[in-house]
Amino acid sequence: MDSEQVLMMCDDMALKPGVLALDMQRGKVGEVMDHWGAHIQLRPKGGGREWDAHPDEVRPLGDDIADGEA
Repeated sequence: MDSEQVLMMCDDMALKPGVLALDMQRGKVGEVMDHWGAHIQLRPKGGGREWDAHPDEVRPLGDDIADGEA
């Protein structure tokens, strides 16, 4: 297994449903709802319409950042 595969596995685990994440392309924070095909489905924290984001453009938020948005 090369380093790229390891990073992909870590990203997949970090972006599991329920995690708050930043969609860097849109500049929006959302809760990971699901993985659908080659996309991650996000929903605004507190509810709203889901959107699809490319995994390369989504970063999980740390606990300290996520807590600050509560």
